[in-house]
Formats: sequence, structure tokens, C-alpha cells
Amino acid sequence: TVSVLYWKNKKQRAAMGCGLLWNAWVSYCASLMCQFSAGNMYLFSTYSAELKDVLFAGDVNGQSKLQTIALVGNIFAFMPVAGIWYDSKWGGVTTTLIIGVMLSFSGYFFLHLVLSRQWNCGIVLACVFAGLWGHGSGYYDTSALTCGVKNLPHH
Repeated sequence: TVSVLYWKNKKQRAAMGCGLLWNAWVSYCASLMCQFSAGNMYLFSTYSAELKDVLFAGDVNGQSKLQTIALVGNIFAFMPVAGIWYDSKWGGVTTTLIIGVMLSFSGYFFLHLVLSRQWNCGIVLACVFAGLWGHGSGYYDTSALTCGVKNLPHH
């Protein structure tokens, strides 16, 4: 989990050779890795041409349909559901991150099936998949930001 470890006493902290501040910075570095993972939605342009060729080959409205898929992914990325989950009694850094991983994996996995030409799903399901990975990125972002803010409040 990405959280601060509190030592029970000075003897335990001395035995480990590190203290609370070190653990907060390790937690911060782990949060940065989560932020890098949450930024994967900005890579849509790297595979959008391939997605357009697979889903909308020969369609004169293919570009506008592709932009619709990207728009749905962005809308779902910025929905505030992840923050509501994080603040719930079941929420927290770990569960929010796990939900984000499951959502992002499912969305990207099905888009992979579409791009590898194993499944022609159409625009509606492609929008659902883009919504899944976009929403999962929002969960990553929420976990990483709140972990950094809580662990390093004075920095």
C-alpha cells in the first residue's frame, strides 16, 4: 500500500535506520508512479489512427466518431466518483487504487482486442471501453494526490 509507516518507538525507528520523514518520501515516490500511470489517457493520439483504421475504415465520418470516443474517455476521467469512493467508509488509498487498476485494465484490454482485429465492436462499445480506462485513470489520480497531500502536509 502507499501509506506512511509510523514507528511505535524510537528504538524500532533506530533499528530500521529511518524515520517517518523517509517513509513519507517513499510514499511520495510511489504516488508519482501512480500519477505516471494515470497519465496514460493522454497517449490516445499514439494509437488513435490505428483505432480509426480498424473501426471506421472508409467511413467519411470516421474522424468525428474517433473524437467522440476520445471525448467519452475524457468525460469519464473527470467524473468525481473516485473522490466520493475515497472518502467513503470502504474507501482509502488502497481500495481506490485497486478499483482504478481494474477499470483501466478492463478498458484497455477490450480496446486491445479491437485493435488486434479480434473483435469489431462498433462505436458504442468503444465509447464504453474508453470510459472505463478514463474513469480508472481518475481513480489513480485521486489515490496519488490524496496520499501525497496527507503524507507531506507541510511541503
